[in-house]
Amino acid sequence: MSTYEQEHNIQSTSPTPPPRQTLQRVLDAFLTSTPLNDSVTPQMLSMLESLTSANTDTTKGVDQSFLDSLDRVSVKTLNSDDSCPICTNEYLSDKYPLVVELPCPGRHRFDLECIAPWLRANTTCPLCRADVTKKVEIMVEDDDEEEEDDDDQWGMYG
Repeated sequence: MSTYEQEHNIQSTSPTPPPRQTLQRVLDAFLTSTPLNDSVTPQMLSMLESLTSANTDTTKGVDQSFLDSLDRVSVKTLNSDDSCPICTNEYLSDKYPLVVELPCPGRHRFDLECIAPWLRANTTCPLCRADVTKKVEIMVEDDDEEEEDDDDQWGMYG
């Protein structure tokens, strides 16, 4: 079967696509046509090593003991429509759900199978981004202040 251009004996106005080359042929052509400078190669290697070593320090997650210490959620407290925010599966659809609650201000709940890989790479809650390794401080008001306020309100006649 011939093309429209061939049947009417005209030149095509669209550019012809370049022939495809495999990655191997492109790399071979580059390596054979480019002389490697021996002084540049060690510099490139040291730069790449410094970049990779810098990235490994910032992605530190939690250890297995932290995962083991997470609060477990009882099956009795789960509603039928509660689901994991990561996998979106309902907790009660699993025969033996293992749901944990993170020590973040939102007390977010997750399947342990879903949250464990995240926490091994990060120390934050994936929903509120709070650091789960820091203790949550609970503010408790002193009762002494309330008693003093009551005395001021009634004065000497109370």
